[in-house]
Order: sequence, then C-alpha cells, then structure tokens
Amino acid sequence: MIMDANDDIDNNLSRLKSEDRTVLKIQNESIVTNKEISDTVFNNQSNLIILNISHHYNMSL
Repeated sequence: MIMDANDDIDNNLSRLKSEDRTVLKIQNESIVTNKEISDTVFNNQSNLIILNISHHYNMSL
C-alpha cells in the first residue's frame, strides 16, 4: 500500500512538473510576442514621426 501511495505521489509530481513547464513555455512565448508587438509599434511610430517631419519640411527621403 505504501509503495502504491508513493507511486501516486511521484506520478502526480511529475505531471505537475510537466504542467508547470508547459505554463512557463506559454508565458515565455507570450512575453516574446508582446516584445515583438512593442518593437513593431515603436518602429511604426518612429516611421510616422520621420514622415511627418519630412512632409513638414517638404523633404524627400
């Protein structure tokens, strides 16, 4: 009986560890995606500022 209980505990622990790894992987992917979105937004804003300045001064890029 004790061995069965220990096996159950080990199985549950390994399952939890696997689920934790999955959650961490998803969180890391989400962080990377958010960083990519932030970079894209920043780049787009920078490009718009450059376009506005060049338009204001009638400059060609």
